[in-house]
Amino acid sequence: MKKIAVCMSGKNGWRMFQYVYRNRNEIPIELICVTGEEPFAGWARSRGYFYDIPVISVENKKDKRLHEELKKRQIDLMFLLWWPYILKKETIDLVKEGVINTHPSLLPYNRGKHPYYWSIVEDTPAGATLHYITPGIDEGGILVQQGIPKDITMTGGELWQKSADLTCELFAEHYEELANGEIKPRSQILSLGTSHLGKDLEVHSKIDLERHYRADDLLNIIRGRTFDNDNPGAFFERDGKKYSVKIKIEEVKND
Repeated sequence: MKKIAVCMSGKNGWRMFQYVYRNRNEIPIELICVTGEEPFAGWARSRGYFYDIPVISVENKKDKRLHEELKKRQIDLMFLLWWPYILKKETIDLVKEGVINTHPSLLPYNRGKHPYYWSIVEDTPAGATLHYITPGIDEGGILVQQGIPKDITMTGGELWQKSADLTCELFAEHYEELANGEIKPRSQILSLGTSHLGKDLEVHSKIDLERHYRADDLLNIIRGRTFDNDNPGAFFERDGKKYSVKIKIEEVKND
């Protein structure tokens, strides 16, 4: 019987894990890995199990506990559910059939960090993708994906939520097929896509008050970083102070 491992993080990782757990009798869970900041991470570390399933917690990307646990076990397939850390090749190679990741963009567009922002400011396709991982960032074969339509009123926060929801929906819909190896991957055409690092966001969304912008470009920068919560927006600096900028765009309906 196939054995799987699951690495999950955050609310969305927990949402997707529900489908893995419901199918645990048919597809046994051999190992659960969480990040140190998870709500039940302390509980998991002190008891070492979750409903009779072994649990480990990793603190950062340099933590080797996941690698060491995989060396001890015969894992057929591993899922990364909203997982924040990149796995090295030697860790990926410990899983017989590969590692499947969940990514809130329409790969090969917007590989890496903050895909919601780059989809808006670069006007690239948005969506969600389930794919195999390789040592390259979000470069593995695509298994399932679906696009999300955008318009000028959509903010980065709204696109982020739509992408997260769609990622969870696709995982729930296709989990059993993925676990049973019923979906064959197709290669990405990386030359057609885009990729960004986490540090790129702050650099790009800083508004230079001395620079001339196309109005459309400036609107996109601001709405790309607009969230309804406390997430910082686009920003500018004046007189030694930093100011955050957010925006709301609404269509005006004719009476």
